[in-house]
Amino acid sequence: MSLSATTSLDRSLALGRVRRLTNVAQVLILAGVYVGAAKLGLDLHVAHGVITPVWAPTGLSIAALVLFGFRLWPGVALGAFIANATSNVSIATAAGIAFGNTLEAVGASYLLRRVDFRSELDRIRDVFALVVAAALVATTVAATIGTLSLLAAGELQARHYGSDWLLWWFGDAIGALIVTPFLLVWARRRPFRLEPLRALEAAAVLAALGVVGWVVFFGGRWQYPYVLFPLLVWAALRFGQRGAVTAMFIVAILGVWGSLNGSVAIPAATETETVQILQALVAVVAVALMTMAASLEERERAEVEATSSVSLLQATLESTADGILVVDDRGRMVRFNQRFLDMWRIPSEIASARDDQRTLEFVLDQLEDPDRFLSRVRDLYGRADTEDLDVLRFKDGRVFERYSRPQQVGGAVVGRVWSFRDVTEQRRAEDVKARFLAMATHEMRTPLAVTSGFASLLLDHWEQTTEADKLQAIGRIDDQARRLGRLVEDLLATSQLDSGELVVRGRPLDLSQVVVDVLEDFKDQPVTVNVDARFLVVADRDHFEQMLVNYLSNAFKYGRPPFSITLDELDGAGVVRVSDRGDGVPEAFVPELFKRFSRGPSAAKAGGTGLGLAIVRELARAQGGEAWYEPNHPTGASFCLRLPLA
Repeated sequence: MSLSATTSLDRSLALGRVRRLTNVAQVLILAGVYVGAAKLGLDLHVAHGVITPVWAPTGLSIAALVLFGFRLWPGVALGAFIANATSNVSIATAAGIAFGNTLEAVGASYLLRRVDFRSELDRIRDVFALVVAAALVATTVAATIGTLSLLAAGELQARHYGSDWLLWWFGDAIGALIVTPFLLVWARRRPFRLEPLRALEAAAVLAALGVVGWVVFFGGRWQYPYVLFPLLVWAALRFGQRGAVTAMFIVAILGVWGSLNGSVAIPAATETETVQILQALVAVVAVALMTMAASLEERERAEVEATSSVSLLQATLESTADGILVVDDRGRMVRFNQRFLDMWRIPSEIASARDDQRTLEFVLDQLEDPDRFLSRVRDLYGRADTEDLDVLRFKDGRVFERYSRPQQVGGAVVGRVWSFRDVTEQRRAEDVKARFLAMATHEMRTPLAVTSGFASLLLDHWEQTTEADKLQAIGRIDDQARRLGRLVEDLLATSQLDSGELVVRGRPLDLSQVVVDVLEDFKDQPVTVNVDARFLVVADRDHFEQMLVNYLSNAFKYGRPPFSITLDELDGAGVVRVSDRGDGVPEAFVPELFKRFSRGPSAAKAGGTGLGLAIVRELARAQGGEAWYEPNHPTGASFCLRLPLA
């Protein structure tokens, strides 16, 4: 065995010994406390041997097993046996009584665990569980086994069995109702911290309770116990379950003490009956106070949860990209988020006033068809359980999707939730893409038709076609194939830019050489190249060729010769200018020139997808450059491209 394994084993054995010693110590402590509490009850002059109306050990043992578990039952058994064996009963009888007392505590703890009991007593169901399971049911076990043990030993007369059983049960039940909740609440509650003023208030309540209780139970005013009720209610209302159980514990001690002292004397009642009557009153009030305190704490938790839910709801409303409006069953605004106000551009003074009529007027004034909007709304309120989706169009061109569904509580419709989503840009993009697809289809149709026509002509009349005509036809097919290739390249570049998959492989390029290579494909167009000096730029060759081809194609299609390409160095960058002497770009259209799917008047007539210049700008920016337009004077246009020097 390794050293680490040996050390781990030793540590486990040591921890096991510590746990066993701790458990033994807890059992002995519980037994000792049990004996002490038992002797206090058995030594009272109202006790009938080992039967007494004041029996705190029941409350002590139930609380111990609830708090620490069933493992402490030997402490209850040992304490009960010692207490009874030293109280003038036989060893066998003491063992029987101890068995009943132990079974009582174990049974009460088991029943409470079965009903998901919380020892904080912060729910009404926990108070009722304690009353029924511990005070009413489990105590019958100890009373029955204990009295039968005394009866079997001849220490209890059969004719007194009923009254003695009731006295035994009563003493145990009072212990479970007064002592158990006091111990449970103070042992399991969260730390009790009071602000100075609250601490002063608590001291005042306890002092007043002590003074008034002393007057009632020791001053001969026991006929007026109800004067204590306001103080008990004060303690429960202000300090919750701690205040309730503590106040009742104090009153119970004062009441029993006063009864035993003779200060409380009920006519025609023995001292034992007097103690029982007084404790019965205290027990009833204790149950009422604990129930009230639990109810208050449940309401506080519900309020906290409601506040948290409202806060979460508001945070959710504010975090959504949609505008949200909640109205009640009469159509009055209940809640809305800031996005709703921003989308509808509702002024803050109207929103803060919650003026439904002014808000509606403000909304209707923005719509293209307010009458249709009102008609749909009235129709929805006529069918309260209906969901609805609609599209709202604004005078300024905006478009909203409006969705509405009923708000239901307990199956009843109590309002309606409206959500608004601004789909203006989405609709515009869809319209632009639809137009682009139509244009792209049109652009592809022409070269495909030309290519197909010339190919069919050659195939059908190859032998009859002259060599010159063959070369011309093949040249036309080649031109249209190049045109299709450029269109496909533009579409591919657009897709890569949109998906973020564009790969830029920047490396030093000699622009003059690349320009010469590109112009090989445009031999039928005279282009002049002006180079001030040889220099290198950092760029992706494929992308640069695509940008230059788009510029040249644009110039050939919409401009007029002479065409020129100028290469020079400016402000630490390489600049390429593709120029012509055509009519140029109308000034009003210049801001739209490099936008996708944007076509000027000339392009609309000549055809085109509206992608070429947009792709140039986006490819240039992807390589750390820029693309722009400059007018030539007196006529013409220059399309420029700047790239970083190597």
